[in-house]
Amino acid sequence: MRAQRGNALVLFTLCCVIGLASMSGIVAVGSRIVRNTTAQNGADAVALGLLIGGADGAQRVAIANSVTIENIEQAPAKVRVWVRSGDSTASATADFGG
Repeated sequence: MRAQRGNALVLFTLCCVIGLASMSGIVAVGSRIVRNTTAQNGADAVALGLLIGGADGAQRVAIANSVTIENIEQAPAKVRVWVRSGDSTASATADFGG
């Protein structure tokens, strides 16, 4: 009977270690997804801000979304921006649709 208790304790400890390692991995992946989504949302907003409000509008939107504008390409009715949020980068394009 005592040997079975020892085996159960080892198995329980192993399950706890595997569970904790799995949760750590899930948290790391989830955190990365949130950072990438934040950067993409910021890029989308900055592109629209640039299209509607020019460089000043884009800068205001970037500040409001906590992103840094890395690069801008402009055409008469279309813009493309690249932004950085922490260690994540994203790009977005906006146009007047005409």
